[in-house]
Amino acid sequence: MGILGSVVLLILGMLAAQEVIVRLWPGLRPYLHPLAALSGPLGVGAALYGCYLTLYMLAYLGFVRYAPLVYLVGLLGGLTSMALGLLFGRRTAQGWLAGRSAQLLSRAEPLERLLSRHRTELGLAGVLLGALGLALHLFV
Repeated sequence: MGILGSVVLLILGMLAAQEVIVRLWPGLRPYLHPLAALSGPLGVGAALYGCYLTLYMLAYLGFVRYAPLVYLVGLLGGLTSMALGLLFGRRTAQGWLAGRSAQLLSRAEPLERLLSRHRTELGLAGVLLGALGLALHLFV
């Protein structure tokens, strides 16, 4: 997971778990509010990148023998990025697309409702995996 993917996952995770994060660190509220306006386009990008990253990590399954932590952070980060991307970006992508493609995205609405029940947990996982991805990329 690259630096940009980690930062986007960190931002979407903080937006998803906003209630918990603002309760722990009230000083972050003014910084999270402007980022909420970007959540739709960031969600579309995160969903696409998460799909790519998940497929990429599954293609290199043998890599888990050499660097299991890097592999697991990449795979779980991709899955979490896809989930948060669907949660935040489905409506934006549906607005961008017209016709048949928009109808296909409307079929993802039950999955979005399922994910919205676990929004805080997904957000906290996104924050953790985004921070780990940043740390692994910067220090390893």
